[in-house]
Amino acid sequence: PAGAEQAALFFEATRVAREARTKEELAEAIARYERLLAAGLRNGRVEYNLGNAYFRTGDAGRALLHWRRAERLLPGDAQIAHNIEFARSRLPDKFETESAAEALAIVCFWHAWPLATRWHAALAFFACLWACLALRLRYRTWALAAAACACGIIACALGASAAVTMRHEAAAPPAVMVAEQTIVRQGNYEESEPVFNGPVHSGTEVRIIDDTRGPWVRVEFPNKKDGWVRRETVERI
Repeated sequence: PAGAEQAALFFEATRVAREARTKEELAEAIARYERLLAAGLRNGRVEYNLGNAYFRTGDAGRALLHWRRAERLLPGDAQIAHNIEFARSRLPDKFETESAAEALAIVCFWHAWPLATRWHAALAFFACLWACLALRLRYRTWALAAAACACGIIACALGASAAVTMRHEAAAPPAVMVAEQTIVRQGNYEESEPVFNGPVHSGTEVRIIDDTRGPWVRVEFPNKKDGWVRRETVERI
């Protein structure tokens, strides 16, 4: 069966990665993991292990890419979150975000949670809302009314946050720069002036805002500046 075959390939790739002492041995494990994903498997553990293997080869960009994909499949996993934050802390490129966005992130702290976590939490609080309303029909207490109101407010806040993220990601999908160094240009041709004084490096997180120009992709950086890069230098999360 396909499932047993995939499981066997996963465990073999994990064994090879665990025992690897050279980049060549790690490359063999990476190829096995990549083969699983190319076959259509969507699995957080495969993405996480693949990110680990890439990180051990020194490829921070692809490591962060696969850890971010793992985060989507396994929301709330502490080890994945730790690896992502560690990788981000070691990146050479730092982009200042707008102060208004930082303030919003502090006030609406839940907006930083993984998308799946927000959806699941919203559904849980929505279920609690109806449970409180059902109990309120029998027990007319102010505590149940207050609990219903609180659950409703929290469910709406989490649901609205998740909906905003989904809409934003549909319009501007998140991505990671995977080339070691990339010159970001003001136009979609090689002779165009650079946007920054130097290249951006592997691991820089961006959003794709135009994917319709053949070999060129327009990306937006955390500081809201944007520019054009070659398609092979960036991959969607």
